[in-house]
Amino acid sequence: MCRSEPDAAVRLEASWVLVGPDDPVRGYACLVFARHVIELHDLTDDEGPALMRDIRKVSGAIARIMNPVKMNYEVHGNTAPHLHVHVFPRYHGDQFEGRPIDPRIAKRPAYAPGEFERFREQLANDLISGRARMAPQPILQTERLVLRPFVLDDAPTVQRLVGAREIAETTLTIPHPYLDGMAEAWIRTHRAAWEAQDRGTFAIVSNADGLVGAIGLHFRPPHRRAELGYWIGRPFWNRGYATEAARAVIRFAFETLPLNRIHASHLTRNPASGRVMVKAGMQFEGILRQHVMKWDRPEDLAEYAILRTAFEAAGA
Repeated sequence: MCRSEPDAAVRLEASWVLVGPDDPVRGYACLVFARHVIELHDLTDDEGPALMRDIRKVSGAIARIMNPVKMNYEVHGNTAPHLHVHVFPRYHGDQFEGRPIDPRIAKRPAYAPGEFERFREQLANDLISGRARMAPQPILQTERLVLRPFVLDDAPTVQRLVGAREIAETTLTIPHPYLDGMAEAWIRTHRAAWEAQDRGTFAIVSNADGLVGAIGLHFRPPHRRAELGYWIGRPFWNRGYATEAARAVIRFAFETLPLNRIHASHLTRNPASGRVMVKAGMQFEGILRQHVMKWDRPEDLAEYAILRTAFEAAGA
């Protein structure tokens, strides 16, 4: 990429839009295609026009906000971050006037104090207000499972399963006791979180046992990573459901999203969760000592992760 750490991201129809305070030109943006492809000819007949619509939206938004003289566009295909499009606004008297933009010799920062923050906010507002709706959350299927969005009718089962103390004591965000209305309130957050590309939460439904748990990803688009989390109801432990679901979600994430890393962690006193992560293809990375507080007690976390390169090398 032609910048340092991206500072903001917006999800459009077919791509992520990234900007950063150390970009080479005021108003620069990069569109990273949402699915992992490298070449333009790898796009489907529907994806090509969708990407072009995203480019037009970003170009128009930058033109309205920054009022440049013209735009330059560059399309690159790399293994990381794979297919992406640079949008460079051009101005009278800019440091590259009369010649091509060369980010390697750009004088940084290009923004005056406070200017980037204003641009980032205006760009996000412009794109969000005019963007197409996100595609619905998909339904994933494995040999024994269906991973689908939760519905409000699932709430009684959710409350019964996560109400068990054994579930709450090995997770960080599930309260105990789990009171009436909590499941409904939790489920109602899912659609907005998916459309904002903040979180994706799936119900784990067994062909034999019905709803048995949940699994999800918490996205960090600027860093192209996501955190995996899951729980399985106590009656359904030791049946391989968590591993089967984790493999499916990891595959979905790497095949459809521009992620470079998926990580997960567990309390060290819950080694069974670590075995799930290893079976799903993750590697152990280390122990974060007394990293979290659980019920007023400091707890160590074991950290695991899988990188895109490892996923692809394994042919998962």
